Amino acid sequence: MDGHPRVEVCTETEEYRSRVSTGLHKHHPLPTIYVRLDRQFTSRAETNLIRFATKVVNRWYCRKTMLIGDAAHVFPPFGGQGIATGIRDAQALSWRLAMMSNLQVSPSVREHILTGWSQERRHAWEAATLSTKLNGSIVNQRSWLGGFFYRLYMRIIWSLPGGAWSRTKKAFKDKLVYNSQTCPDGFFLESQGGGRKVAQVWVRRIGEEPRLSDTVFLRHLSHLSILVLVRSPQDIDSTSIAEAIRASGVPSTILSTEDITYLDVSGGRLQAQQETEKRVYHACPTSELMVEGITTLRGYHEDAIQNRLQKGVKYVLLRPDFFIHSVAMELPGLQRNLETVREYFEERI
Repeated sequence: MDGHPRVEVCTETEEYRSRVSTGLHKHHPLPTIYVRLDRQFTSRAETNLIRFATKVVNRWYCRKTMLIGDAAHVFPPFGGQGIATGIRDAQALSWRLAMMSNLQVSPSVREHILTGWSQERRHAWEAATLSTKLNGSIVNQRSWLGGFFYRLYMRIIWSLPGGAWSRTKKAFKDKLVYNSQTCPDGFFLESQGGGRKVAQVWVRRIGEEPRLSDTVFLRHLSHLSILVLVRSPQDIDSTSIAEAIRASGVPSTILSTEDITYLDVSGGRLQAQQETEKRVYHACPTSELMVEGITTLRGYHEDAIQNRLQKGVKYVLLRPDFFIHSVAMELPGLQRNLETVREYFEERI
């Protein structure tokens, strides 16, 4: 946040030092917490000035101990970012722990994986801090008059068609997308379209009820998944994809042919294949969902998945937290991306 200095805070008090001297606490090197100052806030019940702050640890793990949630970061009470970020911390860590356990990785590989996890979570903390600042600026005005005009301005913006969407996009553009600068050890390929989250839409197969795509694409917590965007019958080729997986050397404990999902993006021209192909889904438009009694969120669009991707993308390699590892337009590109997955979990010389 521009204009708000970052300071290092030492929370060592006289009582703390006395407890350290008696052996009740171990002394840890300081500083261990970064504090980013936020706006001041005057309590209505008192005239004392209260200063909110966001805090984050400078190390998220040590050997087999990891910090998540409020143990790793603290947010002001604006927008519920504390609990939301804590849940994402746990989700991002859980599938990594499962993969490390299944693959029996070495300590050095474990260190590399956890470093990538901590870098991604620090990036997410920065984005959550921005959200907290925006939410706090609404209720944390220093003057009643300023707060009134600010709220009036926001109500006008939100009432305009597309106002909420454009304001939110401007505020958070690329903030929730991982990149190699902030996450050099992250588990994604920025050069191959990785680092952003895949959109969630309603999907269904013929004869079945609509389901949210997240429940369809992910079949195992510790597995990656491959989403194939089908534009012609030739794109439904399980044998070739299985051969690419085998040739890449990716262990079956993190990716197998059971983790492949086909999504028809041809506009309904592949219904015959949907009847015979086990995992061919199509995205449900709002009109189709209304018939099923499902009310969609404002701004829902059945083409949201392909709209977030580069034109012509056919294969999307997804992580268990629904972030995209990489994308490819042809099978050789998919195989190369899979080879980088194998290398990520291998011992480094």
